Amino acid sequence: SGGYSMYRNKPVFAPVFLQDPENPALGEPLGVSPHYFDVNRLSVNLEAFWKSSEVTTGGEFRYSWYFSPDNLATTELPAVTARYYVRYSWKERVIASAEFNYRSAISGDPGCWYADGVRISTGAAPVTYSVPAITTLDADVNYVVSDHLMVYVKAGNILNSRNQYVPLYIEPGLNIGAGLTVTF
Repeated sequence: SGGYSMYRNKPVFAPVFLQDPENPALGEPLGVSPHYFDVNRLSVNLEAFWKSSEVTTGGEFRYSWYFSPDNLATTELPAVTARYYVRYSWKERVIASAEFNYRSAISGDPGCWYADGVRISTGAAPVTYSVPAITTLDADVNYVVSDHLMVYVKAGNILNSRNQYVPLYIEPGLNIGAGLTVTF
């Protein structure tokens, strides 16, 4: 399958530098700042799904092309995304699932900004940044005690990857949680 999407006022997080705009030698970025642009996506998708009485599994792959009426060179949206999941249910009492996600690297120059709000001049050397590819593996196990009570354990980022969805911000590594779900 395929699709076309239009994003209006999509936030793009540009690195911010604490330096003089006249100085082309840039140091380490101070942080990131959101800027908003219109972005269009044209994508091709491949999906597969299988289900039995106990197991459900499937995956999807998407390749996307991005373009912007605002002449934005980078959209911070990945060209390739992939997902695979599997779910096992023993009599709807014990339910275990796992999900693997991949997102390709992004890089470019959406226009880096200095901390005083001045955009880097075109006379300066181009400033680029990159965000590495992202891989995550998450899993959870649920035990259904009754129609109104469930106990669960969840593990996120089992691969302990140093994922960045936004430049300069690294997401937490392996995380584990447990809890109860009560329904009325």
